[in-house]
Amino acid sequence: MSRLGLALFLLSLAPDLAAAQTCRSVTIASPSPRAAAAQSAASCTNCTDAGQVDITFTFDRDVPCGQFVDGSPWIADDGAGVNVVDISPPVTSDCGAATCNGWMVNVSGNGQALDARLSFDASAVPSIVNPSATTPYVATGGTSLLKAVSFQDEVVGADCSDASVLGSEPRHCLYFAGVLTVLDAAPPDGTGAGYFRPPYVGTDRPLIAVSEARLDRLPSLPTTALGSAPDRDRSEEALCQVPLSFMGTYANQYFKAYLNVDETRGYHGYVSQRLGDHLLRALFDDRTPRMGACLVQRGIDLYHMLLPPVSVAWGPNGGHGQGRTMWPYLAAALLERPDWASAVDAMDRIRFAERSQVYWSPVADPDGAWGDGPGEALYGSYPGAGGIGMCQTAEYFGRCYPDWPGSCNRICADPFGFIDGGSPGTSYQQIFSPAARAFALTARLVPDVGAAWPRDDGHAVFLEYIDRWVAFGEWTDPDPCDRDDPLAASNAADCASGPVGTCTCNPGAGRYVDRHGASPDSGSYGTAFTTEVWGAFRACATDCSCEGMDGLCAPAPEVDAGVVELDASAGTDGGGAGADASTSVGMDGGAAPEPDPGCGCRAGGRRDPSGWLLAIAALGLSMRRRRC
Repeated sequence: MSRLGLALFLLSLAPDLAAAQTCRSVTIASPSPRAAAAQSAASCTNCTDAGQVDITFTFDRDVPCGQFVDGSPWIADDGAGVNVVDISPPVTSDCGAATCNGWMVNVSGNGQALDARLSFDASAVPSIVNPSATTPYVATGGTSLLKAVSFQDEVVGADCSDASVLGSEPRHCLYFAGVLTVLDAAPPDGTGAGYFRPPYVGTDRPLIAVSEARLDRLPSLPTTALGSAPDRDRSEEALCQVPLSFMGTYANQYFKAYLNVDETRGYHGYVSQRLGDHLLRALFDDRTPRMGACLVQRGIDLYHMLLPPVSVAWGPNGGHGQGRTMWPYLAAALLERPDWASAVDAMDRIRFAERSQVYWSPVADPDGAWGDGPGEALYGSYPGAGGIGMCQTAEYFGRCYPDWPGSCNRICADPFGFIDGGSPGTSYQQIFSPAARAFALTARLVPDVGAAWPRDDGHAVFLEYIDRWVAFGEWTDPDPCDRDDPLAASNAADCASGPVGTCTCNPGAGRYVDRHGASPDSGSYGTAFTTEVWGAFRACATDCSCEGMDGLCAPAPEVDAGVVELDASAGTDGGGAGADASTSVGMDGGAAPEPDPGCGCRAGGRRDPSGWLLAIAALGLSMRRRRC
């Protein structure tokens, strides 16, 4: 009998397992901050003296409720709508702006109505700002409520950038954020713990069973190689926070929410660095089932941000755009959704930093000194190879070269396609490259992701580039161009809009040949843990010979039971009666655990625990309980 079949058999021993509980209110508890500067009631409205805050939604009656695998709450609408009579902390003006602690319904664009200090979209403000018993907000099935808690101006300044307390440029308007999902009926397992939270953006609300995710396709690297790893529980907590990346790149740095990105600074170079460590931490053999599931949850959210009506772009912009591309591919691979990967492949490269801040040059490295022949993956945004249009020769030579950094775009590619872009080995290359290593390494350690990675110009450019950066460093030779007067007068002004090699240079001895191969795996945005994991596993990942990768390079075997995917805006049978039994299995093929009663929630009745306990013993399932 398969693991999934065993789980279904064991669940039959506890037929009342799917009884739902009811709640008059649901609470989303923030992590408690570790930074001394944030451990203060002044950090936010309703913060405790330790800097912890709860987001609470209160209703006018008891409603079916529970938690998804990531810990986010859900409630069910019986068809009449659910009257939300209070949302705490309330929307205020105590952060120094007219709107603080804002909330949004069904995020449908790139604007935010969470904090009015910067980039505020008044059109996204809900119809009722502070619901009450006399003026409730009526929540209906298929609705997602995104609620934020603002960082107070005593901490981060009116422009959300004050460095006086949290260090240089923390760039956070928001302190914490969470999501409440309103379903038409309780999930088939009655608790929701066996399901991923539907995406909170757009209009598509798929309810996907955790059992559908092939978490067995993740490696289980030996913990003996952990070294300077982050604490496992801290990584789980960080990975399971709601990601706020629907705003794109530059403005989004202020709206990621401080506690949602593990207290790192808002600039995404730092966020990529921190989340990259947590991502790699989840690939070790002490991974909890919830940890693995939250990898998929993040990918589900980010995949739906790419779709209309949000249609976010995380394009080339220094370090602002990086660190998101891998997540949708990871979710597509583990959920066995090749159509998701194909949909992302078909999107314009310019929407992804990892596809447009590096490019493939067929004219670089003509002797094949590195890699598998002529051509090279180079750093820089090249207009003719999917990069940003402003990186024309006039930008590179008119405002940048040789007086970097100047007032120019420092991610622009070499117009001739011979060497790394920008001033090679400096500036954004030193940010993008080390902070991207964990994501490239994950694509090697999860072969299904590496196989699905887009082939632009016939190459997995980002993966090849990071390999070269780590092992070799900067690419600046051979370069047949003159250092003092590189641009030939015969070039069209927009020659970089043509295929790589269109622009021609005056012959010479090269511009930066002294930097060739310098500073491999350098840059201040690297981490000791990623460096250790790379050194221990990158080489063996090529042929799946690493300990903990057994069988991962073989195609995923067929599972013996289907999984029903439901739309959260469409009705189900409520308590699971008559539903496909496969929808009631939880993480790693086990039964979904029962959420803790409390936090305003009332259990729906006592039940015989024998079947559930037997399922735990048989499947080794563990889940850390969360507040409802």
